[in-house]
Amino acid sequence: MVAYIIRRLLYSIPLLLSMVFLVFLLLQLTPGDPLQAIVGQYPVPQAFRDSLTEKYHLDAPFFLQFWYFLQGVLQGDLGFSFGAGKPVADLIVDRFPNTLLLATSGFGVGIFAGGVIGTISGTSRTRWLDPILSIIVLIAYSIPIFWMGQLLVIVF
Repeated sequence: MVAYIIRRLLYSIPLLLSMVFLVFLLLQLTPGDPLQAIVGQYPVPQAFRDSLTEKYHLDAPFFLQFWYFLQGVLQGDLGFSFGAGKPVADLIVDRFPNTLLLATSGFGVGIFAGGVIGTISGTSRTRWLDPILSIIVLIAYSIPIFWMGQLLVIVF
């Protein structure tokens, strides 16, 4: 069992690396100039732009930029949010309690509703209620979660 867990953990390393690479690639493919996003619409001296380019390695080749990005992620440095004016790690820590509360509440409601619907459907297998509950559950399962979330915000 321990060997299986270790093997599965080792399999997760390439997956995590590929996900970090995908995030980095998507960030690189976003349109616009990253320096313009940092400084905004204000005119700044060229020396300041050059110092930001050097600081954030924007003049380095793609894979070297990825290496710097990967080093930062492995050290726990997730970068700086210029929109919020705070480190990204601080933003995640600030929002984690609410996210955890929302996730556990949703998980609890899902377990309760699934248990109730499953019990009713299992005990009324030959009656008219089972096919109706099956259809309702199938429709609910098929709805995209982002759309269902918006509907639930409107309803509640």
